[in-house]
Amino acid sequence: MERFTAMLIGTGLPRTAAKVLACLVTTPSGTRTAAELTRLLAVSPASVSKAVGYLEGLDVLTREHEHEPGRRRERYVIDDGAWLRTWLASAEQNARWAETAQEGSDLFGPATPTGARLEGMRRFFAQVYRDMTGPSATAALDDAVIVLAALLHADRPLPTGELAAALGWPQARTVIAVETAEQQPRVCGPLALGRTPSGAYVLTPQPDRLTPAQRAALTRHPG
Repeated sequence: MERFTAMLIGTGLPRTAAKVLACLVTTPSGTRTAAELTRLLAVSPASVSKAVGYLEGLDVLTREHEHEPGRRRERYVIDDGAWLRTWLASAEQNARWAETAQEGSDLFGPATPTGARLEGMRRFFAQVYRDMTGPSATAALDDAVIVLAALLHADRPLPTGELAAALGWPQARTVIAVETAEQQPRVCGPLALGRTPSGAYVLTPQPDRLTPAQRAALTRHPG
């Protein structure tokens, strides 16, 4: 329990919250009341209450209410879904990093040093989010195709914010769809996904799909 507590503190968890979590995890039932935690950890009830509130904010533990004649108390529980909820909450935090970086890149423009730095940040956190949530390759490709269809239908450059609003998607999903289209240009077919100086996305023809002779023949006027 001491090693587990030290590990939790090392990851950034406040000391009392780490002790409460370690106590719950190592208890056979995975559950304790506030009074039991106060006695076992030799801390004040206020410290336990604050630690429990912190862990609830991380979605690590849940509360159960026990009712007895003339008495009501709360029991804190580590259930089987705690770690999955924590993982998904962490993934959503990475999605928010990617979204904010995207907004900054669009604001400064990807051609500026600041915009390029934020674009690199956006790519990193979008990849971390994708790795953590593990969407299937098929789903990611389907989203990329929908984004391309939206740009084709709009017939004008669009930033990810407008794309997300039009599609009714979270911006993180839109960012990942655009990332997929950029990383797998064959998804775009005869088109290429590019960016304007303002950071909006635009579709242009892929010149390498046709030979110079083919392009010349197509632009030659009849007769």
